[in-house]
Amino acid sequence: KIIPHLNEANGQVKASKEQIIQDLDIILSEGVRLTNMINNVLDLAKLEEGAVVWRMEPLSIIEVVGRATAATHPLLEDKGLSLQIEHDNGFPLVVGDKARLTQVLINLIANAVKYTDEGTVTCRLHMADNELIISVIDTGMGIPEDECDKLFDKFHQSKQSDAKSRDQGTGLGLTICKHIVEYHKGRIWIESEPGKGSTFSFTLPRT
Repeated sequence: KIIPHLNEANGQVKASKEQIIQDLDIILSEGVRLTNMINNVLDLAKLEEGAVVWRMEPLSIIEVVGRATAATHPLLEDKGLSLQIEHDNGFPLVVGDKARLTQVLINLIANAVKYTDEGTVTCRLHMADNELIISVIDTGMGIPEDECDKLFDKFHQSKQSDAKSRDQGTGLGLTICKHIVEYHKGRIWIESEPGKGSTFSFTLPRT
């Protein structure tokens, strides 16, 4: 099949080509966004109905962090951000679903990257009493205190985020995280202040 040559020296032809490329990019990004929304809606419905098949096993939380770090590396790279990992040595194994806990961390790290334009994102792990606490800390725009509790509600998106960020999200990611963490008998919460970043933390009980 012969593909006709476009004379890009012609300004009108060049402009038409650039417009077509922009339109294709929009179509692709919208397709990804709608696919993610559908997947999140279906995932949340299964979680709420108790229809999820959980694969609980003893696992290393450090391995979970490694999987999440690898998955989110391109997002960090695109924004020129670094991810710092801070943890003590000798963590005990926890019992959990490796894929689902990785999903939680990916979501928290991706959110941190989305709302952080400069600085760092930190994943910090430490033991407190009989709980393992995993925190994702960013240096982004932060969230007002009166809005923090609403972030785990279905379809809620922060008013602090710009229109582009809201359009790209589904408002279900943190709700799904909450269901997963609570199934593992843990807790999830946020500490934040406008202009000073946010810290999302969740716990897992020690085995």
